Amino acid sequence: MFARHGHSGIDAMAATLRRALAAGRLFIDRAVRAGQPGRAGQPPGQGFEPPPGVTIGDDLARRLAGGAAGPRRLADRSVPPPQCTGVLLTEHPDTSGAMRVERVAWPGGASPGADGAADAYRFGRLTGALQAEGGNGDPVIPPLDLHPLLALGRELEALFGTPQEIEWSWADGRFHLLRSNDIARPVTIGDTLLARAERERARLLAELAGRRRHLRPRAGEATDAPLLLRDALPGLPPRPTPLSVDLVRRLQEAGGATDLACRQLGVPYQVHVRSVPSVTTLFGWTYLNRAERARRTGEGPGTMAGLRLARDAEAMRTAFEREFLPALRDRLVERDEIVPDRLSLESAIALFADWIERFENDTCVQTERIGIAADVHLGRAHDGLVAASLNPTGYLADGNDGIAARTTALPADAEPPPGDGPELAAHRGLRETVERARAFRTFAQDARHYGLIELAQIRRLLPSIDRLAGLGGHIFQLRVDEVRDLHDATRRAALVAAAESRFEDAQAWSALLPPTSLSIEALERLDLGGGEAPGRRRPDEPCAPDEHRRSAA
Repeated sequence: MFARHGHSGIDAMAATLRRALAAGRLFIDRAVRAGQPGRAGQPPGQGFEPPPGVTIGDDLARRLAGGAAGPRRLADRSVPPPQCTGVLLTEHPDTSGAMRVERVAWPGGASPGADGAADAYRFGRLTGALQAEGGNGDPVIPPLDLHPLLALGRELEALFGTPQEIEWSWADGRFHLLRSNDIARPVTIGDTLLARAERERARLLAELAGRRRHLRPRAGEATDAPLLLRDALPGLPPRPTPLSVDLVRRLQEAGGATDLACRQLGVPYQVHVRSVPSVTTLFGWTYLNRAERARRTGEGPGTMAGLRLARDAEAMRTAFEREFLPALRDRLVERDEIVPDRLSLESAIALFADWIERFENDTCVQTERIGIAADVHLGRAHDGLVAASLNPTGYLADGNDGIAARTTALPADAEPPPGDGPELAAHRGLRETVERARAFRTFAQDARHYGLIELAQIRRLLPSIDRLAGLGGHIFQLRVDEVRDLHDATRRAALVAAAESRFEDAQAWSALLPPTSLSIEALERLDLGGGEAPGRRRPDEPCAPDEHRRSAA
């Protein structure tokens, strides 16, 4: 995000204007000359040297210049009589999923509508897809290509950090931006159910945009294909708390447990700091970003990774059984002696910070290593049994279903392994592969078992922290770093307020049941008063504050 005022913001805006000009023949004109009084008696504008061939409106120049010292002379350019003019709202008045362009045709201009009435056009906030105003029927195609105008509107919104109302005109085949102001009251402002829901939609759209500065789709992105799948992630409840979701994201992000384990094993896992989360929520419901998950895992471990894991299997097994598990058991026994209710707030938070760091960087990394290796060994054993015309379900039991699970695991109701029968004994190399897969399946189950015990111990600290910090039972509405920051008295009041606000949002959304799958366009168009079944609850949906509060991290 650019700085809103000062030279750094000016330089950044100049760069974005150059890109916009090169891409879409956008042009920004000054309404009045620098040094002249602005509208409504405003002081003279302070400009900045724009890129070659670009000038801007005096009011917009004043905002862009911000605290720049001393007025600067701007290049003059005569503005031709406009053929039409209008207003761009980077956030639609009725929905955070759309932008709105209002056009007024001028008499004698090239655009239709000589009666001077305003024409309104609605575009998807992230995709730019043309929508019907009002959400129903076929959209009216505008007489101008408005997408370049939308692109520069996103630039200004990114610069100022809030939705913008931008005055524009069209003349001589170019757009001219005259003025930009913050939208006075965006649809996301307020405590009504609609405002809360619109904030949630806006949050998810911004998240899907990732760390790109503007809400625009990626090149080649299929915006109408199912992207988000509800309840598609094992290990998370259908409606997890923010603390649960944050912990899963931390394990899966760049530098997290899954990334570190894959790097150590030489298994591909394509994630970086700009990757969008593969797990998200909408109105409290868990969603899996199918495209992001597929992008990260690709085609799975290659042949070389499988060979390396087979070569190093015994060393990994020894380290797990003789080093990792004994140290983890000793640590868990020591923690059982701690009584959380006797701790001070500072001591409880210090323990939480230490335990969560050990859990993420030690336990989860080792669990992921064993789980990934078990996946690979089970896959190799499965393929070998099929090649030998043997039934895999008779020799392999259920595989790893942890965070890094693949599709090689067999159904839980598979027949128990028959042991080394004569059929398997005839394939010595295959027998070793199957035995290795079984052993690592057991290791993976043991690692998950102890990981869950450690997670339960961490969870035992949270009620005491909640009570000492005055969170009123809402600690699971905070994220991991926010819990660690509760020791800071200057931030505590804000964190308590944030937890309360998130809890109220969760209660307000309790009647909303979003679709089981969503494309980006469907998210933009989603009727927030509806969903699949407006006002209808699922059996596993919380119906009381205490019930939601009991959702475990």
